[in-house]
Amino acid sequence: MLSTAAFNALLKTLEEPPPHAIFVLATTEIHKIPATVLSRCQRHEFRRVPVDEIVANLKKIIKAEKIQADDDALIQIARQSAGGMRDAISLLDQLSSTGDKITLGLAQTVLGTATSQTMLDIISSVMDHDPAHGLETIHKALDAGADPRSLARQIVEYLRGLMLIQMGNANQVEATADIKKQMQAHAKSFSTSDVLRMMKAFNHAATDLRGGWQPSLPLELALAEVMDAPNETTSLPSAPHQTKPQPVTVSQTESNRTSEPSGRVPDTMANTANKDEEPRPVEKSAISAGEVIRVWKHLSASLPKTQANLSALLNSVRMIDMQGKTLVLGLASDVLVSKIDKPDQIEVIQKLIRDQFGVDVNIRCVVTTVKGKIPPNVPQDGMVATAIQHGGEIVDMQD
Repeated sequence: MLSTAAFNALLKTLEEPPPHAIFVLATTEIHKIPATVLSRCQRHEFRRVPVDEIVANLKKIIKAEKIQADDDALIQIARQSAGGMRDAISLLDQLSSTGDKITLGLAQTVLGTATSQTMLDIISSVMDHDPAHGLETIHKALDAGADPRSLARQIVEYLRGLMLIQMGNANQVEATADIKKQMQAHAKSFSTSDVLRMMKAFNHAATDLRGGWQPSLPLELALAEVMDAPNETTSLPSAPHQTKPQPVTVSQTESNRTSEPSGRVPDTMANTANKDEEPRPVEKSAISAGEVIRVWKHLSASLPKTQANLSALLNSVRMIDMQGKTLVLGLASDVLVSKIDKPDQIEVIQKLIRDQFGVDVNIRCVVTTVKGKIPPNVPQDGMVATAIQHGGEIVDMQD
């Protein structure tokens, strides 16, 4: 928190320190320390204390202080402290002040954390695609005193355990034997991309500060988002008795016309189609346009300096839409389209999407009349998005 002038004043003392003085400087933002100061310091990187080490230290304390505590309660305290030994001791002190034996139930009540069964029920509701049960579980936990952000963090931690198991690192999962057994079952029920998608949604809920007026809202939105997304493990194949529609040969010009907002099918296309043919089913998107919009700036910023031109082109994208497995990027002119629509650059964009969401998409670049980008909270297939894509502009938004 020192200003430049303060650092310069400190530097004078560091250059000529009194023989009896040792300075210890601590910071979480090492990049803000001037190089002239860093060059005169011995640097030590500190890490978070692992859960098992925190538990071991807490056991020494309760033995010395003659405090009765269950091992599961100590593990809960260690997890809640997020790697901080001082925080763990403070939480233990807070719980010991009750005068009762520190049980897991007492720890969960005082710390505002949810029971393990709550997390299992929420994950099971996603697996069974039962949003009503999931919302009911969330509301019961909050009514019982659980903190919504703490509950979201617990869900993320549980999902992280599923990811570690799926990646072959089950030994790194810190949980009781019963919970680990349930984790093994859930890890087999979800694909890795499903787990990653759920982690991102609930992690956002854990850090969302906008739900103050309605504390449960971030959790409800996260649950709705993961319910709305396609579940790779539960998708069913087409029934065997259904007839697969035959493809219709359409010229490139006609294909472009059919994607225009008017939705009018050219006569030449209608004449080439078989009258008895079933309508072509609309292909469901693997990811939503809203998901892409939310991370678009992050994807652009993640490109190295050697690809600064592509990063600038990504920032100039005015419209983003998902049409089946095709990501449609709208730019303001033919010149911008010609600059971005190159095989090597399209491959880079596809890799960014693949690394972020775990899905492969096709990329199509078009000229759009959009005057402004569609906000992430506006449905991409709604009236507002359609108006923007036709040249409309948002001038005011009210809650």
